[in-house]
Amino acid sequence: MTPAWADLLRNPEKLSGLYEQPADLDPLVLHSVHLDRRGPTVTLRLSTTRLPEQPPAEWSAAGCDHVEFHLQFLAVAELSLTPARFPAPVGFRFTEPEPDRIRVRLRGAELDLAFAAHRSVTIGRLSAWSAATAPAPGEQPVHHYLSPLDRRLHTTPPPTWKKNYYGRI
Repeated sequence: MTPAWADLLRNPEKLSGLYEQPADLDPLVLHSVHLDRRGPTVTLRLSTTRLPEQPPAEWSAAGCDHVEFHLQFLAVAELSLTPARFPAPVGFRFTEPEPDRIRVRLRGAELDLAFAAHRSVTIGRLSAWSAATAPAPGEQPVHHYLSPLDRRLHTTPPPTWKKNYYGRI
């Protein structure tokens, strides 16, 4: 039996306070792909409109309608990515061809990303935002981060070249 995506998480406690049962990730929007040759590692910045059953009070007060998070994959190999513009709506699928490896595939109308990785996945940088309060196109809406440190450091995701934000979770 193929496990649910949340069964792959190395740190599932990040979700357990929000979701009673993490369901399917679809629909998803892929905002960025960060490749790091050390590891080698891939970090995906994703968002979903599937809100938690128990959102933090700050998220409810701000009228948040999107949850954003990073998924980080280690020991990445066989990566292929078609040219794409971000953000891109995608479907997320994975299979387990070996006991300690997974194959990951994100596919959308204009994007196809596939790679193999270690079975252990890290989730981080959880935040929520409201599409209704989004600024002009190309700018980020205000994010309400779950982590106290992220709340102090960021109000929006920094540019994609900031390694401390995208490379470390």
